[in-house]
Amino acid sequence: MRTKKHWLTALIVGIVLCVGIAYVWLARKTVAPAPDGSQATALPSHPAAAPGHQANRLASYGNARFEYTIDYPTPLLTAGNEADNGDGVIFKPEQGDADIRVWGSYNVDDDAPAKILKDALADDCAGDKASYAVARSNLVAYSCLDAKGRIVYRKTLIDGSHLVTVHFVYRPQEQALWAPVIKQMGDAIRIGG
Repeated sequence: MRTKKHWLTALIVGIVLCVGIAYVWLARKTVAPAPDGSQATALPSHPAAAPGHQANRLASYGNARFEYTIDYPTPLLTAGNEADNGDGVIFKPEQGDADIRVWGSYNVDDDAPAKILKDALADDCAGDKASYAVARSNLVAYSCLDAKGRIVYRKTLIDGSHLVTVHFVYRPQEQALWAPVIKQMGDAIRIGG
């Protein structure tokens, strides 16, 4: 009887250990959803993706003309000089081949979000449908491929007559690098004081 109890106890402990090891292994291999709705192959290994890591420092760019602020990861991006018209900046990537911009504009024609989305898609996308598109009263966002096969992600916040846009263009091979930055910067746009 004692042998059966030891055997059963050992079996239960073994199962618990296997489940724990499998949980840890799967947690490390979890894929991150990309802004375009697809799945990245793995979480990026770049330090900016690791919460609390020293390299995950943020800086802020504030725009006086359109009264917005956006945070960006300093290890990955450097803000360029503000545009001559004072609407925004182009961020220089420290690695990879991405075009990252933020700008403000006026909704002069008082276009509805659906019209803003339609016009932006016509400018950015290669005629294909967007893999992700949203048009709400305070937000327009989408992701698609441009004519060169690069991923385009654009998010525009609508605040009365002000529009604030963050725009990413990057190669699909760099999705693991830029997907967390897109989320971080997209969530970090603030309009007004």
